Amino acid sequence: MQLRKLATAMLVMGMTAGLAQAEDAAPAAGQNTLDKIAKNGVIVVGHRESSVPFSYYDNQQKVVGYSQDYSNAIVDAIKKN
Repeated sequence: MQLRKLATAMLVMGMTAGLAQAEDAAPAAGQNTLDKIAKNGVIVVGHRESSVPFSYYDNQQKVVGYSQDYSNAIVDAIKKN
């Protein structure tokens, strides 16, 4: 039982340390991406082509689905700023 508690504590500590590092790195990466968008004037969005209802091609070979809707909203928000 003691070993189980120790393993759980170590796992929680490891995850906490990982989250702390991710928090420090996120703003710099996000800023670089926005700088790249501003410099190039291009926003690249990837999607899966057959993940109904999230992202797929309709009969006219147009990308549709929840993921595409979210992507369009994000692109619109970035363009406004």
